[in-house]
Amino acid sequence: MRTRAVHMNKVLTLVFLILAMGLAATRPSNAASENTKHVPLKKVADIPMPGPAARFDYQSLDSSQGRLYIAHMNADQLLVFDTKKREVVANLEGFSRVHGVWAVPELGRVYASVTGEHKVAAVDMKTLQILSRVGPINYPDGIAYAPGPQRVFVSDEHGNVDAVIDTKTNSLLASIPLGGGAGNTVYDSGSGHILVAVHEKNEVVAIDPATMRIIGRHLAFDHGLKRRCVSAESGNVFRLS
Repeated sequence: MRTRAVHMNKVLTLVFLILAMGLAATRPSNAASENTKHVPLKKVADIPMPGPAARFDYQSLDSSQGRLYIAHMNADQLLVFDTKKREVVANLEGFSRVHGVWAVPELGRVYASVTGEHKVAAVDMKTLQILSRVGPINYPDGIAYAPGPQRVFVSDEHGNVDAVIDTKTNSLLASIPLGGGAGNTVYDSGSGHILVAVHEKNEVVAIDPATMRIIGRHLAFDHGLKRRCVSAESGNVFRLS
């Protein structure tokens, strides 16, 4: 899924450092204040990025260290950005067609989809050296981490599966058939489940990260301006956004 990709027209990308602001309820004095009083985000800086004016894809923040990891896909680079100093601290080479990236502070690692090599790279956060490359995975894309079993789940968009990596051994454990192309993969801390968008099926699939089994399929559809899902098992409707 590519909705997060940033296409740049200049030799820099805008890194938006945002502040979540709880705005006090005040009476608007004019139309402008009426339109802006509920806006929760504020742009605080535009930071030049190194490399060519090529496509940037996923980003992942390590809030414990204040480092933002950015996939510079068409430059085959993984950028490391210090959000406190507001500067690039490293520009790592050797990440062919990098798509997804996910920081896992509890393991001291970053996982990145080296899609051009059909693998996922595990990177040491301290040394910024590649510890291992795990695969083969047909088309690794989005990445999520399940803290309980300490496993990384990877969208294999063209392989129609969600790949599972054991972080203890950095080895490929399983490929879970989805019945369609995998979009993004995320970990839901509330349920403890992995959720995968299956775009050809118009479904959101729920996976138990401990058993690596699909435990639910939810049909997604557009309903006016809201995005909703219908549980294939129960028929219940819940809001996605």
